[in-house]
Amino acid sequence: MNCLKLLKTLSFFFILGLCLAACQSNKKDKIDLKLNFQPGDKYQYTTSIEQDITTMGFAHIKLNFTIDLIYEMYPKENGLQKLGVTYDHLALQGSSPQGPVSYDSKNPDQSSTVSEMGKIVGKTFYAYLNPDGTLQKVEGLSALMDTTLGRSLAKGPLTDSSFTMMMRNAFDMYPGKPVAVGESWQKTTSMDLSSFKFNMHNTYTLKSVQDGIANISVTSDLKLPETEINTPNDFKPKMEMSGRQEGSMKVNIATGQIISGTTTQNIEGKMTAAGQEIPMTIKSTIQTKSKKI
Repeated sequence: MNCLKLLKTLSFFFILGLCLAACQSNKKDKIDLKLNFQPGDKYQYTTSIEQDITTMGFAHIKLNFTIDLIYEMYPKENGLQKLGVTYDHLALQGSSPQGPVSYDSKNPDQSSTVSEMGKIVGKTFYAYLNPDGTLQKVEGLSALMDTTLGRSLAKGPLTDSSFTMMMRNAFDMYPGKPVAVGESWQKTTSMDLSSFKFNMHNTYTLKSVQDGIANISVTSDLKLPETEINTPNDFKPKMEMSGRQEGSMKVNIATGQIISGTTTQNIEGKMTAAGQEIPMTIKSTIQTKSKKI
């Protein structure tokens, strides 16, 4: 009997030990994903976007856009990560009912209808971010004032769609706390696109960890409530859209660098004007890759 009691006692402590070990292991297995570039570090981020836009069921616009950005980390200021952002390369190919369009800043054609955008190549401005990747402020956009895009950015640097989308895709995805495999976190943002304001709800899930790399999945719901389009006359069409995007990415745990990622996006909507509804669909594939330079 004493032996049986001893066996039960030993079994109890053995199981208790396993439970405590499991708890410690789970706590230990949590990783702290955050922006952790070191001062002087430089990374080249390349984003490629393939987009197919259909309106009225038959009119197609196809765009292939590539942008290379150089990110350089500076010492923190007031707890914020200071990041230098330099446009390194821009390329665009597309087709529409109005005809083809193309441009490549490495081999510029000044007769291109979009050659103006090449003037921002080589220009640098500065972003200040929290460790979880949220954008706080920008500086130096006045250097872009001599370009059409620059004037657009300078009107509202914290709300301009092209800038905020770029920074959010690159950095605004960290959880702000240690997470374990299987754990999810949310990021809710608003994205201004001209006079439109999209609401985005993003859910990230840590799927696995291997060799210092975090594999993360992301799903996003996008919604544009019915919005009146600003026009110079009394013609006031309205736009309403909603959609979803899904993707995955590989992130370096030590630095927070997004090594690679792919996202597919499907958006449907309609424009209402003069009592008529015009349907619209937008299908996009967004690929991101980066390297330290």
